[in-house]
Amino acid sequence: RPALRRQLHAVIRGVRPRRPYGELAAKIATGIGDFNALHLRRSDLTVGIPAYGAVTPEDVANTVASILPADDLLVVCSEVDRADSLFDPLRARFPNLAFANDIILHDHRDDFFSLPRHEDNALGLVTQEVAARSRRFVGTIGSSFSAMIQRQRLLRDPNERFLYTADFTPD
Repeated sequence: RPALRRQLHAVIRGVRPRRPYGELAAKIATGIGDFNALHLRRSDLTVGIPAYGAVTPEDVANTVASILPADDLLVVCSEVDRADSLFDPLRARFPNLAFANDIILHDHRDDFFSLPRHEDNALGLVTQEVAARSRRFVGTIGSSFSAMIQRQRLLRDPNERFLYTADFTPD
């Protein structure tokens, strides 16, 4: 129903981070310039969704390379350590690769630790906010982290397509 839909959209638009977190994310995204973002979730999804466990790092890199230009800066958002071999196929295809955790915790360390809260949840929130400001975003199916970024992007552009690292859903 249209009236109920408008109310629901108003509620969703009203859920947003407090000002200092959004301001820091905007500062970081502006400082980065034009970039694309990728959220690559591995840990619990490979256990909780058996079909996702069969998706290889090469599969992810092939999918992302078919969606995003290789010369653009790609900011990776992930719970996996940046040194993990999971990212080797992405590094081979995207010479301009950066990790959100490094950007936030190194390049903007003082600003991040000046936030009212600066634990893992705050890092995740700032990361989501930065990724939501990317030119294009590729997420992981089944991840609520990716879903939050996609929702933010949809509020800005309702025609935004959801792009994923791999499609492992059954036929």
